[in-house]
Amino acid sequence: MWADPHYCNIGVPHNPHTCSCKMCQRHSGALTLAWVEFARDEVSWDGKGGEPKLWRSSQYSSLAFCANCGSTLSAIDDAPVIALALGVFDTNSRQSLQPISHSYSVNT
Repeated sequence: MWADPHYCNIGVPHNPHTCSCKMCQRHSGALTLAWVEFARDEVSWDGKGGEPKLWRSSQYSSLAFCANCGSTLSAIDDAPVIALALGVFDTNSRQSLQPISHSYSVNT
């Protein structure tokens, strides 16, 4: 979809889920954001722009976005996990990417 940056994931998807926390709402501009997690070493950024721009969003995670257009790309945790937004996949209808749980259905 994007050429700058573009990811190339080679790993097995884990924990496909949706989230409605305030941070995900602000990052996406939507009430709910769909994510799928990968081990950090299973995702590489291979577009001409290299890795996406990061914004430190909490004590344990950074949000990643395209520096050119601002599109939501991922959440990169300090733990060895990277969550890619389902919207960045060219083929996001694969069974292994279908959300199986939901986080933060109530915001306070």
